[in-house]
Amino acid sequence: MHFEDIIAAMSDKLRDRYRVIEPLSTARDVTTLKAIDDTSGRHVVIRVLELRHITRWKAIELFEREVDALRSFDHRGVPSFVDSWVDESADGVSLGLVREWVDGIAVHDGEWAAEPIVGEDEAIGLARGVAEILAYLHSLRPPVIHRDLTPEHIIRRPDGSLTLVGFGSVRAVLPRTVGGSTFVGTSGYVAPEQLMGRAMPASDIYALGASLVALLTGLDPSSLTTDGARLQYESHLEVRDSTRRLLGAMLAPVAEDRVTSGAALLRLLDAPDASAVELALTNSPPPASVVAVVKESELHIELPTLASRDALLRRAVPIVLGLCALMTLYIGWRALTGGTKVVPLLIATAAVAIPYGWIFRTTTRRRVIRLSPDALRIDGKLFAWVSVSDVRRIDCGEKGYGLAVEVDDRLQSAMTNLELAEADWVVQQIRARLESER
Repeated sequence: MHFEDIIAAMSDKLRDRYRVIEPLSTARDVTTLKAIDDTSGRHVVIRVLELRHITRWKAIELFEREVDALRSFDHRGVPSFVDSWVDESADGVSLGLVREWVDGIAVHDGEWAAEPIVGEDEAIGLARGVAEILAYLHSLRPPVIHRDLTPEHIIRRPDGSLTLVGFGSVRAVLPRTVGGSTFVGTSGYVAPEQLMGRAMPASDIYALGASLVALLTGLDPSSLTTDGARLQYESHLEVRDSTRRLLGAMLAPVAEDRVTSGAALLRLLDAPDASAVELALTNSPPPASVVAVVKESELHIELPTLASRDALLRRAVPIVLGLCALMTLYIGWRALTGGTKVVPLLIATAAVAIPYGWIFRTTTRRRVIRLSPDALRIDGKLFAWVSVSDVRRIDCGEKGYGLAVEVDDRLQSAMTNLELAEADWVVQQIRARLESER
């Protein structure tokens, strides 16, 4: 539809407020115009969807999703919402969206000529700027996934700050959504799981990694050969080892092996070494009392010892250990003075050593939770992902907080003596893995 027709179709009320300057695009069933908002005097972007001209019903859902997303955002790195409308006229129904005009230029919006667009340091700066925006989007509840992050949608303002546009494909991911979503995105920038309709925050990280490769090489990612689901870019890059590790962590074909969110990417950029790559693979920083390490797609979570948390054990362990020490001294004294035969001595020693060792091992070792691709293991208890419906935090009274795993509509207590922050963080990690395994 020609933009003069769009202007003519706009209601008098809208035409009185907005003066259209020029058309910007007519892609994906939506006409985009640049205009001036006479109430504020600032430039805006108007997006209009005419229902009579749509070629797919999915366009309505995507347009409404963009309106809802921009309306809820409050961050300088995304355009601010101005207005929206549903207009019914003799010509039919139209949906409209008005957002802030972002004064700046795309980091790249042209042909790829196999020549680097940016230098390595500039690329790292871009990664950090976009990561800050993604950290905000991914921190929303539910997390918001952009799903179409490309160099064309990264705008550099005159002051050097970055803004992310192109929210026509945005999606809010509910924590326990079952099933996939319709595939949207730009070829070459789309993560493997997104091709199968399963978008997650890590999908945006993949798209950002592909964008960095494109800017560093001057090559369209869709033109790079792939080995299975893996983007082949290493031979085209001449960058530092730290940058290679960064891109490797962002472009891992398996989502669970990839940097999982904008916040995780910021942590990785602060310390781009091997240990940082492992820590970045967790969705959010663990509490100080928790140790989280990723090893070959398996997340190991180590929690404080039981003896440090259980009030009864804290009182009982010193008493038991003291009695064991006294028994050991007594047996040793009897052995030295010849008052005890060898066999009874060995029996008495074993009787003391075995309970002593069991108590010491059980109460003083850190408790471990393992999230592997096939199962959840909580302190030795095994739960296959296919049988797990959910995991919940439970209030255990004097024993603090705990974890309960929902299996076949039944809750099974799996761990107690956790602090609130520990329990919430572990539940977040398990639910994220549970979602990715569905």
